[in-house]
Amino acid sequence: MRLFLCLHDLAFQLFSALPLPQTARMLETTAEVECPHCGETILLFLDLSIEEQSYIEDCSVCCQPMTVTYTAIDGELGSLNVEASS
Repeated sequence: MRLFLCLHDLAFQLFSALPLPQTARMLETTAEVECPHCGETILLFLDLSIEEQSYIEDCSVCCQPMTVTYTAIDGELGSLNVEASS
């Protein structure tokens, strides 16, 4: 039993040290944008491992909904657009 645990720990250490494939990594960044409702600057957290994304998020200041749309190219922010949602 002890030999199995040692081999298991060794295998875990070896595989943990291997880099993850690019598609398996979550590439995060932040972006400061202006709320289309109240005009305040807010901070958004973006996952750049997804090439294109659009979602609705509430402003952290005025709580009004806004549509966030962005693209990522090779893990870098390509474009970002924030519009008022109804």
